[in-house]
Formats: sequence, structure tokens, C-alpha cells
Amino acid sequence: MTYRVLALFLTAVLFSGVARAEEAWRLQVTPYLWGPGLEGNIDPGSSLPKIEINRSLNDILNDLEAAFFLTGTARRGRFVALADFTWAKLSENNNIGIPATTFTPPFNLSLGLEVELFESTAALGYTIVDRQDIAVDLLAGVRIWGVDTSVRVKQAIPYLPSKFSDDETWVDPVLVARSRIRLAGDWSAILYADVGGSAAGSDLTWQGIATVNYQMTEAFFLSLGYRYLALDYSHDSVKLDLQLGGPLAGLTYRF
Repeated sequence: MTYRVLALFLTAVLFSGVARAEEAWRLQVTPYLWGPGLEGNIDPGSSLPKIEINRSLNDILNDLEAAFFLTGTARRGRFVALADFTWAKLSENNNIGIPATTFTPPFNLSLGLEVELFESTAALGYTIVDRQDIAVDLLAGVRIWGVDTSVRVKQAIPYLPSKFSDDETWVDPVLVARSRIRLAGDWSAILYADVGGSAAGSDLTWQGIATVNYQMTEAFFLSLGYRYLALDYSHDSVKLDLQLGGPLAGLTYRF
């Protein structure tokens, strides 16, 4: 049912865009830096224990191997399309305390964790409010996820695998609301929120972004703000519960 409603909405938006084909496209692209903290847990679902994660921005910077963030929008009349791309690769070492059992004493389990995260959101929609001081967009689209997790056990433990790896890829439908607010002078603000999920994908995914923007020239804008992204996913025996949140800074080129 969710996908059917999404398809009907996107069809209506596309016909709206065709009706305004005579209007010129307005495009903007924003590469940005995002410094999130990371909280949650990863349950490999094998005989390995669940891994609790609580990493600050400083921890993330120490663990980060590479990252890339890019977003963009296209407009023609009231028709709007947006896309966002997030990719990051992190690695860390984690010690987990294993309690005593009838047959074994308590001990620390040393694990090496590598996580490669890919997330991309694409949506089409319509500007339902278009005034000089404020504009509001409603959009529908999809979020593509790719999470590659690798866990290594650094000491030999009987009946425990020395390595576990899992590569999960899935697609969620999402609904998006986005507001652009004109402030004093060359200043403006953007508020963004989306929510999604389905029986075939995430149990729930949602995102919130708020930025304050300064127009430096006719074509360039500087943005500072905050982004929060949450994921609750389970498939077979694998469970991911992750929350990423932190400041961002971006440079927008409009043409």
C-alpha cells in the first residue's frame, strides 16, 4: 500500500512538471562536511555478541577512514527534485566484558569492527507554499541503504567464529517536508524532515536537518547547521539500530 501511494504521488508530480516544461531549470549543488556522533548497536545475529556503540565526534574523527557528502536540488516552476548522497567508512577496536558462567570465568573479548555506510535519498515533489518570505515543499521518494559490517575476534575462543561479515542493501520509501525561510538581509534558513520504512526494508528511518544560510554572491551560499539520521533495521538475524547526529557546514553553488 505504501508503494502504491508513493507511485500515485510521483505520477501526479511528473505530470505537473510536464505542464511547466516551458520554464527554465534552477539547479543547486552542495558538497558539505558532516561531523556526527554515533550511537546504537549492531547485532550480527551469529554467536558473536551484540556490539554497543557510543562514539563522540572526536572518536569518529579518529576512527574515520574516508567520507563523502553531497546534496542537490532541481526546480522548474513549482516542481522540485532533490537528491542526497552519504558515504563513510569507519573502523574501531572494542572490548566487551563477558560475564562468568558455570564453566568459565569472566573475561574481556577484544573485537575489531569495520563499518562502511552508504545512504542516498532521491525524491520528487511540489512546492505547496511559494511566498516571498517562505516556501514549503512536499516530496516523496526512496532512500537506498548499504551497510557493510565486519567483526573480527582478536583472540581464539572455542566455538566462536574468528570473523563475521555481512553486507545489507535495501530500499525504503520516504516522505519529505522541506521549508525555506527568508530572514533579514542575505540570511535564510532551511528546515528539512523525512520519515520512511517498509516491511521489506527498515522498520523505521527518519532524518532532520536545520541550516542557517548566508548568500555570499549571486551564485554561492554558505550554510551551517545540524543533521540527525536514524535507522532501525532487522532482517533475518541481523539487527541495526543506529543514530548519527552532529554539525554540518556546506558550500552551495546555484546555477
